[in-house]
Parts: sequence; C-alpha cells; structure tokens
Amino acid sequence: MDKVKALVIKLEGQQAWGENTITERRTSSTIPTRSGLLGLIAACLGIRRHQHETLNELSMRVKFAVRTDQAGIRELDYHTVRNVGTADGKVKKDAVQTYREYLSDYKFTVLVIGEALFDIKEALQKPIFAPCMGRKSCPITLPLYHAEIEADDVLGLFHAAGSHSGQICSEIPIDSHDTVRRVREQPVYGSTRKFANMDQYIGGLYVSE
Repeated sequence: MDKVKALVIKLEGQQAWGENTITERRTSSTIPTRSGLLGLIAACLGIRRHQHETLNELSMRVKFAVRTDQAGIRELDYHTVRNVGTADGKVKKDAVQTYREYLSDYKFTVLVIGEALFDIKEALQKPIFAPCMGRKSCPITLPLYHAEIEADDVLGLFHAAGSHSGQICSEIPIDSHDTVRRVREQPVYGSTRKFANMDQYIGGLYVSE
C-alpha cells in the first residue's frame, strides 16, 4: 500500500478562522478552516487573490488534517467601522458596530497532505507574502514548516508529527469510528466568493506516544 505523504505545520498564538458569515458579528471556528489554510499557503507561494485558476489548482492538490494540541479561550474584539459591505451588495457609509472573535492560546498541528509538495515546503520556509493565522491581525508566531513525513494513514502521520493528544478533524477518513459531518468550507475561487459542501471526519482524543 502506498504511503500517505504530508508536510507538518505548527500554529500557536492568537488566531481567527472566520466562518461563513456576512453579519456584523464575525465568529471564528475552533479549528483552522480549509479556506484559511489555503489562504496561508497561497500567501507563502505568492499567489494573489485575483489568480483564481491558480488558487483552484492549489485547492485540488492538497487536503488537510488538523489536531487540536491545546484548546485555549475565545475572545471578542469590539470595533466601529465605516463603509461596510452588506449582503445586497450595497455599502453602509455610516459607522456600524462589529464584533470579531479570536482564539487565544490555541495550538494546532496541521497536516498538508498530497503529492509533489516540494514547492509548498519551500514556500513555507521562505514565504513570498507574509502569512497570517486567519486574519492579518494574527501574525505567525512560530516558523510554519515543521517536518516532511509519510505513514500508512492519518493516525500514523500524526504519530510521526510528534507525541501529543487531541481531537482530529480530517478531510480524509481517520478510522471506522469517525463522525462525518457535512460543512460548507470548500472555496470556489472566481469573481465572487463561493463555498461548496465537503465532508469532514472527526475523531476522538487520540494519543500519540
């Protein structure tokens, strides 16, 4: 059986992985989102937002699996802003109140799974654009690239990534006890921002020793 290959990314510190919302209250997922991780890698590769074809090609190349190594707390940041876009495409010129949620003291191990990942590995080590953990106000606190590994399956990859316990959320199956959930997190890059449905596999608290 062919080995599964992956790059290991470590994320620590204040993060904000925005969920699919257009309201004044911008919540954060408790794990890095697919669109957020693709944006992080795209920044490292120097891909610009208008390069839709290149972004879609990147999305087709990789899948992600995330282990929560440490769960911290959620924090809410209050702002007033002007010229805010609305759901009907208009712009509010008057100041509005907004609330943005952040994750504080969270730690994640992220697997970038795929073949021929040399260019991504190089970009993680020497980013072209400054990467961030979901929002520009959340800069990277550690070197992104941790290791290049291979194993028989997702659990084996996390074992190779370092001893730790934590819940796993993966885009490929983990084991026969997975909980499968359907989420709207697959970005479709084009003139307008769209998201397609995709499956996520949620595992229990796995311990790597």
